[in-house]
Amino acid sequence: MTSPKILLVEDDNAIRTMLHKVLQKEGFQDVDGAATQKQALTFATRIPMISSFLT
Repeated sequence: MTSPKILLVEDDNAIRTMLHKVLQKEGFQDVDGAATQKQALTFATRIPMISSFLT
């Protein structure tokens, strides 16, 4: 079974980087980050599974 896609939304780069590393260490390989909700929505609309929930 593959790990789920995770999108971190955190405006603090250091915290976002730390969370990314912790999640990867725990086995989550598909982790991305965004600094703002607007960036997260822009990113999420490129992923078919997520964008279907937004409409």
